[in-house]
Amino acid sequence: MRGGGAAIRLLPFLWALAGCAKLAVYEPSSVKSRLWFDERIESEIVFVSENAAVTADGKIITDREITVDRLPEGFRLLNINGRYLLAADRGGRLLLFFPNGARKEFLFDEPIVAAATDGRTIALVSRGNVSRLFDVESAETIFSSREKPVMTISDKIASPIMSRNEAVFPTLDGKLLIVDRAARKTVGEFALSNESFFANLIFLGEFDGHIIAATANRFFSIGRNGVRHSRDVSVRFAAVFPSGLYTFLQDGTAQRLSPRLEAESSAKETYARFVAAAEYKGAIYAAEQSGYLVKFEDDLKKTTVYELPDAVRARIFAAKDRLYLNNKIIEWSGR
Repeated sequence: MRGGGAAIRLLPFLWALAGCAKLAVYEPSSVKSRLWFDERIESEIVFVSENAAVTADGKIITDREITVDRLPEGFRLLNINGRYLLAADRGGRLLLFFPNGARKEFLFDEPIVAAATDGRTIALVSRGNVSRLFDVESAETIFSSREKPVMTISDKIASPIMSRNEAVFPTLDGKLLIVDRAARKTVGEFALSNESFFANLIFLGEFDGHIIAATANRFFSIGRNGVRHSRDVSVRFAAVFPSGLYTFLQDGTAQRLSPRLEAESSAKETYARFVAAAEYKGAIYAAEQSGYLVKFEDDLKKTTVYELPDAVRARIFAAKDRLYLNNKIIEWSGR
């Protein structure tokens, strides 16, 4: 009887919790219209990177001009740099696809989780938290740095940056390593997180001469002079579009940021959980997880909300002119 009484006393508390959870759902104040799908693809998206998506049957969806349209069985997409494509399997194999249709395969002693290339050199990070510069022609490691191993890796892992003179590695324990490619040595190291779990970077890019990096809880900007700026925010994702650097936060805030991470413009859709965004003809289109598409215009000052036909139950990919949702397509044009 004591147990039953405790359960009864818990019911009002559980109902209260359920009520609070209901309040945390995104409910836009005004919805312009319901969107309908323009096309369908053969199978659902199962993997999304910053610049491409992969369907269940291995087909690659991207705005880039590449010669391979499907991944070999057992491989997952790592990155597309220009017309070069990198893919890896769980056994340590790495594939490099060239613009002319040729490909090379390399074998490592542990799986590769992130990589970037210029076709001559590959910057890669392995599951054991080893950062390497790998020469394509000689198939040799020309730089290597091993950091402390991590127990857990998020499914959102930023790719390294390859510039003419430097390579920037996102380590899995929350650091940035800046390596001089010619000297083959580390010229900068920045600790971005002291968390034990999920410290790896979810975004790494370049914007206006700054290296921009983000973990789930912090945003960083590092100038070429080494000056660092940071913000403690809960980041869902970030992106660099033609009009600037944008971040989408856990509380539904969208911001355009300066290179020093100052908010130059901002808009908030309370409780919105944005999962993907793209820029099309000066407008920012952001897909919201519960089934909405939010269009931001006039430097985030004007907001238009559309209802999507489906909630975002599977992977979603935002391309330059269209949105891929589950196994369907919505065109930006005319919205």
